[in-house]
Amino acid sequence: MMLRDDVVEVDILRKLQDESYWDTVKQYNWWDGWWRADASNPVEELIQSIWHFRLNRDDVAGFEWWSNGYRVGDGLDWHQDKDEEMYTQGKIVTPIMGCVYWPVVQDLQGGLFETERVSIKPKENSVVIFNSGEMHRVTPILGGKRRSIAINIWKEKPKTFL
Repeated sequence: MMLRDDVVEVDILRKLQDESYWDTVKQYNWWDGWWRADASNPVEELIQSIWHFRLNRDDVAGFEWWSNGYRVGDGLDWHQDKDEEMYTQGKIVTPIMGCVYWPVVQDLQGGLFETERVSIKPKENSVVIFNSGEMHRVTPILGGKRRSIAINIWKEKPKTFL
């Protein structure tokens, strides 16, 4: 697991903080990676800035990503990231690795990112890189606001996207 602050430049951060941007984005998204297609939106720019020097491109099919805007009362139960389509067939296929990036954290109470071993308080423009096939959750938001962008790296494109 790795935690990194000041992940992206201010211009990309501002785009990711713009709530009107999120009104135009599909719930779940796939990108083949910068070595196959140029970044076409702020999240793909974010992905490239996080992972550019951290992976062997030959082992990567691409990136699954989505965003959640959390408000008071929201949280996310314990889960592991997996190919949801394969799961319906009784098979658990997990990503190579994943991360959660926080472009918006305002007066946050609660809303911790937790694995079975650590608890992390989100910080704006920071990322946690972890094994997203392991159990993790978001504790309930007691106050403030939190937006997260979850990104998983896959060896094979999940059946969900085929």
